[in-house]
Amino acid sequence: MADVSTFPEPDDPEGGTTLVELLVALALLALIALFIGEGIASLRAMAPVARRIEAAGDVALVRDHLRQTLGEALANLPGGDAPFRGRAQRLAFLAPGDPFLEVGGVSQILITIEPGASGLDLVETRRVQRGTGAEPGARTLLLSGIESAGFSYAPPITGDAPDWRPDWDAAGAPPALVRLDLTMKDGARPLPPLVVHPGNAGSGGEHRPAPKPDDAPSPAG
Repeated sequence: MADVSTFPEPDDPEGGTTLVELLVALALLALIALFIGEGIASLRAMAPVARRIEAAGDVALVRDHLRQTLGEALANLPGGDAPFRGRAQRLAFLAPGDPFLEVGGVSQILITIEPGASGLDLVETRRVQRGTGAEPGARTLLLSGIESAGFSYAPPITGDAPDWRPDWDAAGAPPALVRLDLTMKDGARPLPPLVVHPGNAGSGGEHRPAPKPDDAPSPAG
């Protein structure tokens, strides 16, 4: 009679995977997939908000740049006038050369609204004016993804409100005010118009309403 102790013992049942363990693993995988899906959905929902925040930051920088650049517009030059010509989609004027680039003289500045890859582009072109003429211009893309944009111009205010015009051609006499109306494609809300006093860099260039008579300080007694 064979000795039972010599027969090989069956495999240990705890060494494999049970049905319960398999179900638990599938449940964990389902939960992980659910969390990943919710995370991707949240990222997709936040992407337009992030783009709007980034676009708002870009617009703020461009507004500051235009305020400074237009504020430096020259009204007169020795020996002649400095032309300022404006259209709804472009304006051209003269301003001092950029001191950070160590470029002396006067710069011819052209700011245009042009068709771009994702809407309209706001482009600035600078040419340094020398005695022999103007050097080749350097184009800078200021802003892209614009829905609509346009410049308008106003002479000195004589009534209750500025007389905004789509064109300005008075050679040697820049307008009293320049306004840029701008709407971005990803904008969550309409942007306020940028209104600037050309040639008024000493006060920041931005238009500020004149104080009312009641706000004027009383003379010293």
